[in-house]
Amino acid sequence: MSDVGGVRVRRARSDERDRLVDLKCSVWPQLARANELPRWTFEFDRNPAHDPDRLTTLVIEDGEGLLGLFTLIPHRVWIGGRVGLACDGVDFCVADSHRERGLSSLPVERWMSAET
Repeated sequence: MSDVGGVRVRRARSDERDRLVDLKCSVWPQLARANELPRWTFEFDRNPAHDPDRLTTLVIEDGEGLLGLFTLIPHRVWIGGRVGLACDGVDFCVADSHRERGLSSLPVERWMSAET
């Protein structure tokens, strides 16, 4: 977990799926929650490459709630004659009310650090 000026970045918890989807749909209103919930389940919860010990979703929050998210879809790849794991960043957003504050760099820096 990182904490910067009252805003922190941490791993998402499995019980936060609905709140994360709601945040994403609030940032991109053209998305339909009814479509995003099953997509999340397919890409993360039921993904055969999902490993709960690997970091795939980070949230940005303050004392009042979720401000942003950064998600990566894990997938299997063939590297050097064996199966390995990789991931692709797919969902990345900051609530409209908290944009232009430099928050978007926080989860990326956290994910790229050894702290993950």
